[in-house]
Amino acid sequence: MMTKTDSGKPVQSDLFKIMLRDLVDPGHELVLLRDAIDWRRFEEALEPAYSCDKGRPSIPVRMMAGLTFLKYMFGMSDQDVLDNWCENPYWQYFCGGEFFEHRPPTDQATMSRWRSRAGEAGAEEMIMGTLASALRNKVAKRKDFERVNVDTTV
Repeated sequence: MMTKTDSGKPVQSDLFKIMLRDLVDPGHELVLLRDAIDWRRFEEALEPAYSCDKGRPSIPVRMMAGLTFLKYMFGMSDQDVLDNWCENPYWQYFCGGEFFEHRPPTDQATMSRWRSRAGEAGAEEMIMGTLASALRNKVAKRKDFERVNVDTTV
């Protein structure tokens, strides 16, 4: 198992790197969504899938959950998400990045293993967290969840 990382430590500025918060528009939809989601909730829910004392330091839960959201929001493969992540500062900022990066934070195999490790419970927690964010920010109402429409076309 992979080791948990400490997401609570302060970020130190780097003279030779661009801070994403200085690069992105605060009104962009992904910036607003980033601020609306309770990322700590995912970290706490997925904590049992990580070990404190085994293996190399892991990719933060925040990063992996963000990449998973982007994958499904834009209907992309793992590799496409990673390729686009390198080119898009909004995606990097959404995933919890502090500086603009030129290389992906992980690879597609790690993304797949992370989804397996998170399992059904992790997926449910991500959905519940997203819905809670929508309710908290008044993007959706409780009555919006009373009826589900299912499209069965393939």
